[in-house]
Amino acid sequence: MASTSPNAPAQAAQAAVPPPASESAHLSAPVPAPETAPPPVLADTPSSVQGERKKELLHRLRRAEGQVRGLQKLLEDGADCTKIAQQLLAVRRALDSTYVKLNLSVAEQELARQGVDATTTGLDGVLDRLQKRLGRGA
Repeated sequence: MASTSPNAPAQAAQAAVPPPASESAHLSAPVPAPETAPPPVLADTPSSVQGERKKELLHRLRRAEGQVRGLQKLLEDGADCTKIAQQLLAVRRALDSTYVKLNLSVAEQELARQGVDATTTGLDGVLDRLQKRLGRGA
């Protein structure tokens, strides 16, 4: 028969206890953050929105800002959830439409950098149809 040490239960219990947090910290390596791909680079130099397109985008953003303020007031006043949801949807559509316009501007700038004239190649019509499909005629 195997002999058991009188300290065996204490030793087994001690082995089952995990080390304090300060000791375990150095035992496990930090988990690296998942790598994210950098955003695609469209051109060597960034460009900004200019002229009428800039005015139009600012106008759309100011209108959406007013809608958001109205939405905040509805919430503060305790308006019906259905009405709040309708207004929230309107704000979302306004911002989605602005996003589409901005992306079309980026596409036009890229085409221009490549030396493509959208009006002579017929791409302006393609961009118009794309805007209607993505922005639902926005």
